[in-house]
Formats: sequence, C-alpha cells, structure tokens
Amino acid sequence: MDTMHATCVSVFGDRLSGCLLLGPSGSGKSDLAVRLIDGGGTLVADDRVIITARDGLATAAPPPLLAGLLEIRGLGVMTVPFLGEADIRLLVCLTNADDIERMAPITSQHLNGVDIPCLLVDASKASAAARVRWAVRRVLAYGTLNSVKTLVPKPAAESGPAPDNERDRSADGTECGVGVGPGPESRPESGPEDNEDRDG
Repeated sequence: MDTMHATCVSVFGDRLSGCLLLGPSGSGKSDLAVRLIDGGGTLVADDRVIITARDGLATAAPPPLLAGLLEIRGLGVMTVPFLGEADIRLLVCLTNADDIERMAPITSQHLNGVDIPCLLVDASKASAAARVRWAVRRVLAYGTLNSVKTLVPKPAAESGPAPDNERDRSADGTECGVGVGPGPESRPESGPEDNEDRDG
C-alpha cells in the first residue's frame, strides 16, 4: 500500500473505470477532475491517493480525512460524492501540448507491480476530458491503448471497381469496408498481346 500525490476519478462512475491523474502542482489535476466529474464521472480521491495492488489490478482509494473533498480553483475545497475505491485502468500524465507527439508511442508504467497504460494529456485543452474518456473506454473494451491500423483506400482499376470481396479487406485480411493498395492478387490478367508473345 502506497500513498501518491495524484488525483483519481472513476470516469464512468463505477469502480471499474478509474483513471489516475499525475502531474506536478499546478498541472491541472483537479481542474481535469472537475471536467470528468461534470461529464458523468465520480471522484475517488483528490491530491492524495492510496494505491493497493490486488488480484492483478491496482486499486485507488481516498485517505479517510480527504474522502469526498475536491479542490475547485476559485471556489475552494468542496464536498462531492465519491467512491470508496476504484480499479485504475489508465494513468493520465499531464504535460504541455508541445511535449506530446501527434502519433505518440503507447507506453505503460508499473504501479505497485501492475502494468497500466499511460496517456499524455495537456489538461488545458478543451478536449482533455474527452480524450481521457475515449482512452478508458478503449482499455476497458480491448485491454490496450494501441490504435487501429491505418487503412489506405484502394484505387479503382481502369476497368471499373474491384469486386466486393477484394475491395473490402484490410491489410490483415479482415473485412472492414476500406480497401488497401494493390497486392499480388490484383495483378492484371494477360491481354491478347501477351498471349501472342507467348505463342511466338
């Protein structure tokens, strides 16, 4: 059991969708927590979080003296509904937007021996809360933050569009409604000239 300087919110209001907001003082942890809560989340703990590893998951809980307390800049410390604990599905590392790559590599961090996906977010951005919700939803559904494959539309052949069974395949062969570049199977059939050359 450890206590961290962080803020934890259950993004969807249940104990399965906790995210841990990490960053130095003034990075926007409490402000982002307010937006997540306003969008349907529930506070777990603000400023100090008790972390416990159990059954292969890292669990967050509030220190008893701080349970239900949330600092809202300009309003002070407010009393809000809270969860007694939540499983941490995502680490949200707050940083400046200039330090975040457009297609940033997916990373993870160990928290009390548990490997947890990590998302870099600029808390000052209007989309910050939405990005966190998207990320938690993906981790809950797929267990990872890895993005889907980039699919390149397949150019139509001169003689007309390719058959559906060729056009609607992804790079790994799964049907997805978007084609990819021409492969070996799309090599044009030989024409009369080719046949004459072979016959000669």
